[in-house]
Amino acid sequence: MNYLITGGAGFIGLNYLEKISLKYLNDNFICFDNLSYASNEKELRNLINQRNNIIFIKGDITNFNDVENVFKNYLIDYVIHFASETHVDRSFYLKDLFYKTNVEGTKILLDFASKYNVKRFHYVSTDEVYGMNELEDNKLFKEEDNLNPTNPYAKSKLDAEILVKKYHQEKNLNITISRSCNNFGKYQNDEKLIPLIIKNALDNKPIYLYGNGLNKREWISVDDNNNAIDYILHNGINGEIYNISSGIEIDNLSITKIILNILNKDNSLIQFTNDRIIHDKRYGIDNSKLEKLGFKLKKYDKNKLINLLKIYIDTKIK
Repeated sequence: MNYLITGGAGFIGLNYLEKISLKYLNDNFICFDNLSYASNEKELRNLINQRNNIIFIKGDITNFNDVENVFKNYLIDYVIHFASETHVDRSFYLKDLFYKTNVEGTKILLDFASKYNVKRFHYVSTDEVYGMNELEDNKLFKEEDNLNPTNPYAKSKLDAEILVKKYHQEKNLNITISRSCNNFGKYQNDEKLIPLIIKNALDNKPIYLYGNGLNKREWISVDDNNNAIDYILHNGINGEIYNISSGIEIDNLSITKIILNILNKDNSLIQFTNDRIIHDKRYGIDNSKLEKLGFKLKKYDKNKLINLLKIYIDTKIK
């Protein structure tokens, strides 16, 4: 089997490539990435030197010829589409870039996935397509709920989802979609919340939190997330969407304090700054549909989250 991993040098994609290429040693993994600022080229090269079933192709999903060459030169069985612009803050002033990459790039991939009759196209989406839960509300979004994205990043991911479903409905393309909560783990760019907290804490620099820091997010380790994605890829029902969640929601202020405690740093590093104009207060998603499919992920509690953060921090310090 040949797997096309778009964004395979990025945070989630590289972790997936590292784990899954070891799981399926007799299969081939084509890593397709443009090596943007958030890529991990050095770590990717090191991984390729350790494995003989990974092929790296430098290319851009928005470039028709780049994508065509990959499908022409390799008999692709599965597409796992990670490649995406993901930083919400940047999406407010780079809307065109986010649309071009996340929507137009996805369409090009879908065109060739359909043309070359891939066995399955899996699209990696986000819980942000749902919009905001209220802080005082215990509601968890389910896959069939209405979608109301509130920032350009989330809107571009939803537009891409719509395209994926359109190709399934109109061209009979075999697809699945996953909507994940916030990931953390090695290879994550320092612009994201958890690695930025760690970096600034280690450098004894201020850690700035939006507003009062009480916006809640649900966190999952990148390995648990990728195990779920791989399960959906091979076991998910054609045309279906699955939430991936950990079951623990925590506000930004609390997770900052947890990390500072692990690092033996003082809470005085925390400072507050003006909030975004649009800043969702809370995300919470229900993954019972994935559990019914057969994937079992033990729900996180605070101790499990702390232990996973400690493991991640150790990799950052080394």
